[in-house]
Amino acid sequence: MMEHFIFTRFSLRMKKAVDRSTDETWLRERVQILNQFLLPSLRGQTCRNFRWILMVSPSTPEWIRECSKDWAPAEVVEFESHEGISAFLEREANTDQILCSRIDSDDAVAETYVEDLQKTEAKAQEWLVFPNGVVWGNGRCCEFKEEPQNPFPTLVDVRPFVGPYCVQHNALLDFAPMRRVSDRPAWLIHVHQNNISNGPNLLNRGPELSTSKVTAIFHIDSKPEKRMKRVELINTLIERNGFQNYLEIGCAKNKTFNQVQAANKVGVDPISGGTVRKTSDEFFAQSKETFDVIFIDGLHHWEQVLRDVENGLGALSPKGVMILHDCLPTAEVHQLREPSPQSRAWTGDVWKAVVELRGWPHIDVAVLNSDWGLGVILNRPNTAPFTLDKKIEDLDWHWFQLNSQTALRVVDQLDTFCPL
Repeated sequence: MMEHFIFTRFSLRMKKAVDRSTDETWLRERVQILNQFLLPSLRGQTCRNFRWILMVSPSTPEWIRECSKDWAPAEVVEFESHEGISAFLEREANTDQILCSRIDSDDAVAETYVEDLQKTEAKAQEWLVFPNGVVWGNGRCCEFKEEPQNPFPTLVDVRPFVGPYCVQHNALLDFAPMRRVSDRPAWLIHVHQNNISNGPNLLNRGPELSTSKVTAIFHIDSKPEKRMKRVELINTLIERNGFQNYLEIGCAKNKTFNQVQAANKVGVDPISGGTVRKTSDEFFAQSKETFDVIFIDGLHHWEQVLRDVENGLGALSPKGVMILHDCLPTAEVHQLREPSPQSRAWTGDVWKAVVELRGWPHIDVAVLNSDWGLGVILNRPNTAPFTLDKKIEDLDWHWFQLNSQTALRVVDQLDTFCPL
């Protein structure tokens, strides 16, 4: 068997592409997709004779490197550019002829992908290709046939090595001849909202396939780990801690309020829903009640959120929990000061309030990456304070993209922060 290297760009940008290596919103989604598609796909290979090199930019944040500890068999390697691949191979390869594959971080390969490549009798300096694959998106998948110059080529590389990115995948024949490995579907292209090159039209390229069969062949996680949404989180806290008293700020149509299972529920909204027709400022000024869980989903302006939190802390029981909704916008339009007709979603600039709260010494704050971002506030000293070097009002969308993961202390699960 030939020595086999599989290269995957994670946060190393393509030439002329936007540098996403410090865009934390984009990186969070990319981690999620990697965990669902390529990671289980390569772990499920019938032949394990390969080294998987996950390429990252030097500017990639430290939390990505922490995540990568759970990505075996991936080897996370820092590259300044694609040109560094040649030097890497010259240093790491033990033979003069090797296999070099490339797979995008949001795609997947069939379980026999590596085995079929290893069994192929190939010549030096030729591409090994699988012309047929599958397109997956929006819970559907379909066949994609006769596309030999696809994004999953393998080069039979020889010293001095050039690596699999020496040409664009749609120009493979400009560099070397191609050899078909197998006609069975061997690769999966994942169509999603942040995929630059693949549009939903790919889902109409061929007949639809059974998602269960595709899931089995590619070992993808078709049902990624479910993360708690607000109602489940609130009710879990109430049930497991024996909490009795619940307060909701901002009830609107009672979508959340009606589903909360608490003995004593108070809902405050000046317009509709809940049980009290007042502003939150008026309510806190007059109420003497204490609550175990306070859910804040009122006016989505950072100043009001800070007032609601400060007032709510005075009404929170010693072991109580406060929850903020809409802390993680996914697009700039979502976090404008007023709702935009261009988007049905509106989080306002709640996230700015969370950045401020992360520096308060007497509370502990983290944001669950679920349901538009659920900020969780505990009545205990701050275990990981964040220091802001500018005024809250000066923060903008670009700053959020670069700093949100750290500044808001975003977590995928609450276990380590707040055992439920």
